[in-house]
Amino acid sequence: MKRLLLLTASTFAMASVAQAADLAPVTTYVEPGVVYAGVPSWTGVYAGLQAGYSWANNDFDVEDDFDFENSFGIDADGWLGGINIGADYQMGAFVIGIMADYNWSDIEGSESVVNLFGPGDLDDFNLNQDSVWNVLARAGWLANPNTLLYVLGGYSQASVDWEYDGDNGSADGDTELQGWTLGVGAEWMMTQNVSFKTEYRYTNWDGVDFDGDIEGGGGADQHTVLLGVNFRWGMFQ
Repeated sequence: MKRLLLLTASTFAMASVAQAADLAPVTTYVEPGVVYAGVPSWTGVYAGLQAGYSWANNDFDVEDDFDFENSFGIDADGWLGGINIGADYQMGAFVIGIMADYNWSDIEGSESVVNLFGPGDLDDFNLNQDSVWNVLARAGWLANPNTLLYVLGGYSQASVDWEYDGDNGSADGDTELQGWTLGVGAEWMMTQNVSFKTEYRYTNWDGVDFDGDIEGGGGADQHTVLLGVNFRWGMFQ
């Protein structure tokens, strides 16, 4: 009888200990700064390729050597593509970074204008943007570990060739457009080293200057949609 009572008490004691072990909290130590497999990190540097489409409105006030003046607008559109480099730093669910890009472009437009090199003259004023580059900062929020939603902004400069060939005279030249860019985008981390992005950018240039046989200036507004791929290397961890 005593043995039976001892056996029963021992059984209840062992069951209580096992139940307590099941209910005890599990403490996991996570070493600071360590990125574990399966959890991507956005901290690092990258280089990539991008391409897209732009459409723009250009407004000019010009004057020729004979003091004939005209104000006109030119709508332009076309393709662009280029390279970009940058660096990001992740702080929890937030990512900040800097980037620069250079794009070759073929964004063209023309408009019939009058009163250049003589009254009654009516011929095309042609415009072609052949390159644009930007230096930008960006800040974003991680919708999930692999998806970054961000805003960007910074300095923009474009190179533009122009040509006017009229019955009473002709002129051509090039000018640099200087201004600023704002935009939004999304980037998806496909692997730790490859990501894809899409962006919309609005650019305003207000430093258009003509110099030569035609003088004057103006401004331009440009809208751009980009797709790109980035190749990433983790650093600073």
